[in-house]
Amino acid sequence: MKKNILAAVAVAAVIATPSVFAAAGDTESVSTGQLNRVEVKIGEDSYSVVNFKLVMVINKSTHELFKAGDVIALSCVGINNTVNKESNVDGNCIAKDSAGDTFATTFKRKGLLGQPGAGAQTVRGLTGKYAGMTGTCSYDAKYAQNDGVFIASFAKCSYK
Repeated sequence: MKKNILAAVAVAAVIATPSVFAAAGDTESVSTGQLNRVEVKIGEDSYSVVNFKLVMVINKSTHELFKAGDVIALSCVGINNTVNKESNVDGNCIAKDSAGDTFATTFKRKGLLGQPGAGAQTVRGLTGKYAGMTGTCSYDAKYAQNDGVFIASFAKCSYK
């Protein structure tokens, strides 16, 4: 009898415990904002630090945590160094939705900031509904310059 009660309690606990990991799915989004860049040039080499805030809009989603039309704020920092004529863009963003739940993205690509290019991102859920979520993205960055440098990043992501 004790074994039956313990088994029933264990099953009830498993059923009542929400999954820490999000379900699988895909998203398409666009993120836009203005870049604030500090650059130092030494001969043909350059070293840049970039701070930027973006607004991400989910355009399409098959993932239960993201709905088309969701708006998410991102705070990002990046680097763009050109050394020996090779340029790379790398950085991190913290994304926060309207409920305050967060996830992080790490991005990287070859090329110069301010010039179009394709890259890759990794995503890691941090808090709230995103805790335990992981994903990978491909993105295309496009830029406009009008009293500053503005980015539009078009991303396709797959989550586990």
